[in-house]
Amino acid sequence: MMTMSTGLLRLRSRIFALAWVAVVCTVPASADTTPEQYKSIVDGAIEHYLRPEFARLKTETAALVPVVDGLCATPSLENLGGAREAFGAVVLAWSRVEYARLGPVIVDHRLERFSFWPDPRGIGLRQVQKLLAEKDESAIAPDTLAGKSVALQGLQALEFVLFGTGSDTLAGGESFRCAYGAAIAKNLDTIAAEIVSGWADDSGYVALMRDPGPDNPVYRSPEEPVGDIVEILTTGFQFIRDVRIGAFVGENPKKAKPRRAAFWRSGLAIDAIRANFAGLDALFEASGLV
Repeated sequence: MMTMSTGLLRLRSRIFALAWVAVVCTVPASADTTPEQYKSIVDGAIEHYLRPEFARLKTETAALVPVVDGLCATPSLENLGGAREAFGAVVLAWSRVEYARLGPVIVDHRLERFSFWPDPRGIGLRQVQKLLAEKDESAIAPDTLAGKSVALQGLQALEFVLFGTGSDTLAGGESFRCAYGAAIAKNLDTIAAEIVSGWADDSGYVALMRDPGPDNPVYRSPEEPVGDIVEILTTGFQFIRDVRIGAFVGENPKKAKPRRAAFWRSGLAIDAIRANFAGLDALFEASGLV
């Protein structure tokens, strides 16, 4: 992991590159663009970005579950380090797809349940701290956790469990905190599985993207699903610039607020932003928009 200042310098080239992408993608399509070309873009995005990238996320969430369970069963500094490392792998896999906010990702509040950020008022943090203080037993069962506040279910909650105040007690056998973390890990894996299943279903949202027309409730013309793909790129870039980076970078170092960055506790703030850019790059190439 790199320091925030060094990482930001290295991100400059990525920002300028994505700025170019945003400009290119907002240029209106040529009148000569055919329905087949639009379909090729949609197919490329589905087959070479959405499906494989969410499958990668599912692989990492599946790997996280036994690691956190192992920490709870055999508390130690080594196992705590392993859980933290597995958490980081999930964060980076998520960061590659977090701007693909359409279709199966937004059903049943999966997006917010997986990652509740930004949270400028610290609502989620207060809820997690209260839950840990009160040792709410209903939060350590994945089924009941899934029905609670979205702020208690996802990456930010698990980050506090593994890296926040009091997290070192996990190495000594803090059973409730670890059980809560294990429930979150299982919840993340369930959400990832639901998203993967949704994108794998050729008769579901994929069919809507591939078969636009007057009877399609979402996409009426061939360019509309392409518009959603372009929007992932343009809004993703804007969100990184204005929210992910803008949340903590001030006008000068004295005005910077590093603790407003996503995943600052785990030291993954810059790595996650780099993964954001890498994911947008991957979509740009996979879709064939070039």
